[in-house]
Amino acid sequence: MPDPQVGRFLAAVDRLYAAALDPGAWRDFLAAAATIFHADNAYVSQMEHGRSALDYVVLHDLNWDPVSVARYAALMDEDPRMPAFRDNPLQPLHCRMVVSQRQLHASRTYLEALKPLGIEYTLAVGVPEREGVTNYLALTRDRSGEPFTAADCSLLGGMVPHLARAFAIRRGLHRRQVPLAVRPVLEQLPRAVLIVDGRGDIVEMNAAARELLSRRRPLREVANRLFADRDADQDKLDAALSGMGANGSAIARAPQTIALQTDHADTPLTLLVQLLSAGPAKAHGGDLTDRLLMVSVMTPRPGAATERDTIRQIFGLSPMQARLTAQLLTGCSVKEAAAVLRITEGSARQYLKLIFNKTRARRQADLIRIVSDGLSLRS
Repeated sequence: MPDPQVGRFLAAVDRLYAAALDPGAWRDFLAAAATIFHADNAYVSQMEHGRSALDYVVLHDLNWDPVSVARYAALMDEDPRMPAFRDNPLQPLHCRMVVSQRQLHASRTYLEALKPLGIEYTLAVGVPEREGVTNYLALTRDRSGEPFTAADCSLLGGMVPHLARAFAIRRGLHRRQVPLAVRPVLEQLPRAVLIVDGRGDIVEMNAAARELLSRRRPLREVANRLFADRDADQDKLDAALSGMGANGSAIARAPQTIALQTDHADTPLTLLVQLLSAGPAKAHGGDLTDRLLMVSVMTPRPGAATERDTIRQIFGLSPMQARLTAQLLTGCSVKEAAAVLRITEGSARQYLKLIFNKTRARRQADLIRIVSDGLSLRS
């Protein structure tokens, strides 16, 4: 390897480790890799072969629009190169080693996905993440370039151990990145807040949460995992954390509220569950430890009438607006709150628009957080 090439290779490895610590640095590494291999493009992706799922980490060349990427994802199981790439982990391969030009050009994957993107030649290596999931580094050239060679595979082989370590570092840091950033903020919040993964394992919590869990009702901590006392409440909590609805369908990433029954039937404890990071694996079928969520605990306060008066005073709401806000604070939907207040759902939504304007909330989850913080500071 000529000295200039050695220097470029080592610089690329340095950028690779920087990317493992900072996702924003992937583009610098990919640009360096593309230069070393005289490639038009370089990209890192993650594939779940069993589900035909494709998740791009980053692209070096921005001319690959989401539609083009989705088109390839739909056709990747028909890609004649994929079996060789999938079945030879940690072994760099170029496309002409595994399929002929004629075979590739006859495939739907080439005609409908690769050719429109200008991809003629590909050099790739797969690094297993876990069962059925592989991270790939791939480099591509268009038809005006030369095919990749065995020498290119050998050069990429020298980078494989570093790729494996970089992905391992990223995997190890993933669960701790968000909590480390928000830890000082958590301790300043007046409400109990926990950071948990999709299984309910507690990653971080503030002092208010530790004090709440010490009471062991209606939430408790067992072997560093968050549990609800009642089975029905636990089912709701599991569904919210895993990102799956009761019927097995994926639920939205918007914040969710869960009302947990307490010893006082008229004052349920409300949880606000917000997704912080879905991780490289999607929640449906993926590793739930890659999913990070913030669970804010809205502690019930005795005296519903007093609470409504306080809400009115803090935010300048009308009596009906305060009553509606108090119902939403217990975890009711707008429809359920309207039924309790004996008004139409349409009227409730009109009131809600006025409440949003006065509290400067953008959605119901924001409203619950803002009002809960206001009540906590008054208590």
